[in-house]
Amino acid sequence: PKESPMSKLKTLENHSVRKFSAMAVIGSMALSSVVFATDDALANGGCTLDGAGISGNPWQVSTEADLRKVGVGDCLLAGFYLQDADITLNSPWTPVSEDGFTGRYDGANYSITGLQVDGLASSNQGMFRSVSGTVTRVNLVGASVSNNNGVSGTLVGFLSAAGEVSYSHASGSVSGPGNLGGLVGVNSGSISHSSADVNVSGDDFSVGGLVGQNNGGTVTHSHATGSVTSNGTWGQRVGGLVGYSDSAGVTGGGAISSSYATGAVTGTREVGGLVGLLRSAKVEKSYSSSVVVATGTPGGTAGGLVGLMDDDPEEDFFSIATVEYSYASGSVTSSGRFVGGLVGESVGSDVFASYSSGAVVGSDYVGGLAGYFTEGQIVQAYSVGRVRATASDATDFGGFLGYNDGAVLIANFWDAETSGFATSLYQAPTELEGLSSQVMKTIAPYTAEALVEGAWGIVAANQF
Repeated sequence: PKESPMSKLKTLENHSVRKFSAMAVIGSMALSSVVFATDDALANGGCTLDGAGISGNPWQVSTEADLRKVGVGDCLLAGFYLQDADITLNSPWTPVSEDGFTGRYDGANYSITGLQVDGLASSNQGMFRSVSGTVTRVNLVGASVSNNNGVSGTLVGFLSAAGEVSYSHASGSVSGPGNLGGLVGVNSGSISHSSADVNVSGDDFSVGGLVGQNNGGTVTHSHATGSVTSNGTWGQRVGGLVGYSDSAGVTGGGAISSSYATGAVTGTREVGGLVGLLRSAKVEKSYSSSVVVATGTPGGTAGGLVGLMDDDPEEDFFSIATVEYSYASGSVTSSGRFVGGLVGESVGSDVFASYSSGAVVGSDYVGGLAGYFTEGQIVQAYSVGRVRATASDATDFGGFLGYNDGAVLIANFWDAETSGFATSLYQAPTELEGLSSQVMKTIAPYTAEALVEGAWGIVAANQF
């Protein structure tokens, strides 16, 4: 097998989040209910590919003609496939069966160039329409997926709870209404060690650089570098990595860990550098350097890491949306309100040991870390970005928070010089402290009231 393109890229561990000590990584998510065909059923079939379609003797995929046989006729959806050569597609691709791929496809890091899916009216589009099995080490080059009905990705349209995508990469473009991702449209399974350099363009809900909607699934050790845009009337829940991430009632569901996004992100509202809307789910050890722009008014909710974070009152269990050990460094600009360097708006959610450093501009409810924070808590966080409210009648803006409605604040700081604000509105002096740039570059403020020993540390002179 070829060397993985992923091995040539720096992982999050090599982009160490400044000032955090290393944290434990979420363990691999065990898969269940993946149905593979029995050895006898496949070995005796009539598939014309070399091999037997079983674990020890997978069907060999060497050419475009071979690839088009996957999941067709006797080359069963439950079979094992191994790609053993680079493949170039010379005509539009017909996505692998809507009945769902339940086997295993191993691309062995060989490339598939020129995958093109054009203007199909049905949902679940990509190389695979639906996957409940395993897809690994696939490298899509110059893929183009255009869909008129949403739920599309270059690799997989819908990844079920039993499905797994790992060590895979895609470059190219995806367009359509909503539920669009650079790699996977909707994820309810597990995505790990994967990436997308895909420009994603939609005009509806849930558009992301890697995943459109993370519905109870998990994303770990993955990243997206393409631009993400959704500017229609319903162009919301737009994120550099994931458009919309929801626990969906699954313990640990919706989690995003050790991942990042760098591409420009533009949407109407609920726009985030990493995640547009985070609902009852967790982001940890992740970051975004994306430039974020929200065009919606009067909403326009936007954050450098997360646009909006909240909990789902209709779920049967109580789960708090949480951001921890994460940061955002890109600028955030919105024509509307609820704009923050890390989080645009938070309802009943928590932020722990995280920071933002990008400039923040919005009409009102604008803060260096968060624009609007209702209940929940912020612990050991800081911001250093310039803050500006553009509305002539703006009243709710500040160096750290724009507005605080009952959130608990513990051991937080902001740079009173770089932010342009000596005060952060609606905060008592004992809750927050604006510090000089010189003091912010020393370890003292971060350890005097630290609740977790070693959460912060200065890694180089003259850095925050």
